Amino acid sequence: MQMTMSTWISVKPRARVVRVRGARADGSSEERRRSSAQKLLDALARGTNDIEGVRKIVRVPPAPCAMVRAPGVWGDGLHWRHRAVPNVENAASRGCELTQERYGRRMRDRKSNAYMVELFEIASSSSSTSLNRFDLFHAHAFAWRATNESSVVRLGILFHAKEYPAKDDENFPIDLGKCQCDSTLCLDEKGMSQRNVLWLSLDSCALLAWLDTSSESLRELLTVPELHTTFEGDFGAIQGDVYYFHSLKNRKPSERLFIIPR
Repeated sequence: MQMTMSTWISVKPRARVVRVRGARADGSSEERRRSSAQKLLDALARGTNDIEGVRKIVRVPPAPCAMVRAPGVWGDGLHWRHRAVPNVENAASRGCELTQERYGRRMRDRKSNAYMVELFEIASSSSSTSLNRFDLFHAHAFAWRATNESSVVRLGILFHAKEYPAKDDENFPIDLGKCQCDSTLCLDEKGMSQRNVLWLSLDSCALLAWLDTSSESLRELLTVPELHTTFEGDFGAIQGDVYYFHSLKNRKPSERLFIIPR
């Protein structure tokens, strides 16, 4: 039987809670964030079942070799062709630019593109997360090393949901610019604290970890506390941004994917 993403998924059992808080001694906030991020990565790489601030861990099939072969130079796996980013959900009418650049690329390996699309689908499998331009549509790739295997470079992806909640004078009075206009995403504090999802490539598999940044253990990871924003650069060397526009129904799923290397 061919093993697909949906048949391979396995939820890890719960066990003793492990704290991953970084050092609170001398050092800048950036150093504390990176310390906390590394402790979290190490705990996940060890296969720890229950980590404070991680509400769910799901094992998924390993990524295609072409996707993780050289994460330190991830751009080498991209196709040379630059593809124009289309007008997504009428964003252009509001002067909203959802991507860093107007042109994106895809991996040369088709299986890698399909794999990333499936990751977006699984990352959104929370009742409070939707694949649209106000909620989950982008992620950030980074190269990382576990502390006990510093010579091994792995690929990680940080998904950011709840990107543009609707402005509300009482509940969410924060102006996020033109892309916030017409937002149908109502602020939910619990949902905002659960907007970060980590995917990590490991030896024999990969995993997705849904974070809860309302947990004291993970608060040091936040760069913008009121938005529960974490920074991919704290987890490793930034590789690029991945966008998936699910609403482009007239395209094949893999053709809704746009990668912008950095």
